[in-house]
Amino acid sequence: MKRTVGNYRHAALCAGTAVPFAFILVALATDWTQLWGAVGIRSFSPPFMDLRSIPGAVDALTLGLNPFVENPGDPWNRPFTYPRVWIAAASTLNLSQEGVVWIGLLFAAMFLVCVYGLLRNLKGGYEAIFIFCALYSNSTLLALERGNNDLFIFTLACLAACWAGTRLLALATCATILKLYPLVTVAASFWDPRTNRMLWCASVALLAVYIALSLNDILLIREASEFSSLPSYGITSMASTAPLVSELPPTTANALLFAALAVAGGLSFLLGWRTGTRTGARADEHISRLFVFGASIYTATFIAGFNWDYRLIFLILAIPYLCVFWNDRAHRLAARATLVASIVSMNHMPLISAFGDAGNGAASLAKCAAFAGCLYFLPSAIHALRGPSTTHSESVTS
Repeated sequence: MKRTVGNYRHAALCAGTAVPFAFILVALATDWTQLWGAVGIRSFSPPFMDLRSIPGAVDALTLGLNPFVENPGDPWNRPFTYPRVWIAAASTLNLSQEGVVWIGLLFAAMFLVCVYGLLRNLKGGYEAIFIFCALYSNSTLLALERGNNDLFIFTLACLAACWAGTRLLALATCATILKLYPLVTVAASFWDPRTNRMLWCASVALLAVYIALSLNDILLIREASEFSSLPSYGITSMASTAPLVSELPPTTANALLFAALAVAGGLSFLLGWRTGTRTGARADEHISRLFVFGASIYTATFIAGFNWDYRLIFLILAIPYLCVFWNDRAHRLAARATLVASIVSMNHMPLISAFGDAGNGAASLAKCAAFAGCLYFLPSAIHALRGPSTTHSESVTS
C-alpha cells in the first residue's frame, strides 16, 4: 500500500513538472505569442527570444562587427549581453536561428528535471506546495518563454549542490565563466569543509584573470543591457519604482536604497549569525547547500542593481531549507515570511495587473523581505555545511 501511494505521488510530481514543457510544445506548434499571452506572459516571435542574440552575435563577428555594440543578426537588433564564451560555443556547435528552438527545449527540459529532483527528494507537504507555486509563477514562465540561459545556470547549481569538493568547485567555476554572477557560489564553496583550499585558490585566480581579460566586454554588456523597471528587481530597479524614492534624482535614490538595504540586510545577517549554531543543525548538507547557492545568488544580484525577474528562479533553491523551519518555534515566523515573500516576488506582473500601484508596492516590498530573509538564514545554512548535521533532510513539516 505504501509503495502504491509512493508511486502515485511520484507520478503526480512528474506530471506537475511536465506540464510547462507540454505547454511549450503546444505553443511551438500553434501560436507562440497568443498562447503565452493567455497566461500573462508578454511574448515575442520567433520563440525563445533571449537565445536569438547568440547565433546573431556569431553572424556579427563574421561581418567584422562588434556584437556587444552592433548585432544585426539578432531579430530585434539588440546588442549581445552575454560573455564571449557563448559566441565560441555557438560557433563550435554551428548554432543557427533554426537550431535555437532545440537549445531552448533542452534548457527547459534540464530545468524541469532539476525541479522534479527537488520535489522527489522532499519528505513534507509544504515544500511541494511552495515549489509548485514558484514553478508556475510569472517569473519562471517568463524564463521558459524567453529560453533564458539562466535555466542552464540553475541546472549547474542544482548539480553542484548534489556534490562536494572538486566537482562542486568545477561546476561553480563553469557557471561563473558562463554568466559571471555565479561567482558567489564559488565564494560560498569556501565554507564547505570538503573543498580543497588549493584548488579553490586556483579557481579564484583563474576567474580573476578571466574577468580581467573580459572587463571591456563586461563594461559593454552593462552599458548595452536593456533597462526596464518592470518586471525586474534590484536596487536600480527599485529606485525607479518605489514610492517617494522614484521622485528623487537616480543617483540619490540609488544611494538611499543601498544604505537602507545595507542596514536591513546587515542586521538580518548578524541576527542570523547569532542563531546560526542552533538553526544550522536542523537541515542536512544537500538542502543547506541548495539554500546557500540560491540565497547568495539572489542577494548578490539584488545588490548588483538590475535583473529581470526570470532570475528569481534561483529562489526555488531556497524553498526546501526554509520549509525545514516551518513549524520551528523560534524561527517559523521568519521562515514563513521569507517563503511567502519569495512567491509574491515571483508574481510581480500579475499583482500589478490585478491591483495597479498597490500590487507594485506589495511585490517590491516582498522582494526586499525575501532579500532580508535570505540573509537571515544564510549564516545557519553555512554553519550546516561546516559541521555535521544532527538530523537528516526530513522536514519538520512531515
